[in-house]
Amino acid sequence: MPPDHPAAWSKAILDILTDNTFSDELRARGPKRAAMFSWEASALAHFKAYQNAIDSHLDRQRGLLP
Repeated sequence: MPPDHPAAWSKAILDILTDNTFSDELRARGPKRAAMFSWEASALAHFKAYQNAIDSHLDRQRGLLP
């Protein structure tokens, strides 16, 4: 949702407050979504980014990439 769109935020908040099925669904999905932002997930994402950078650098040194 765009951060600079107050009407969209207002509607989303109203939907959560007035639609019990929707709010229950969000509540049920919450723990899985929160796990995406754990320290372990963050560390793994950073590790993969560094590994990709290193691999690209090595491939360039070997002449495999321009």
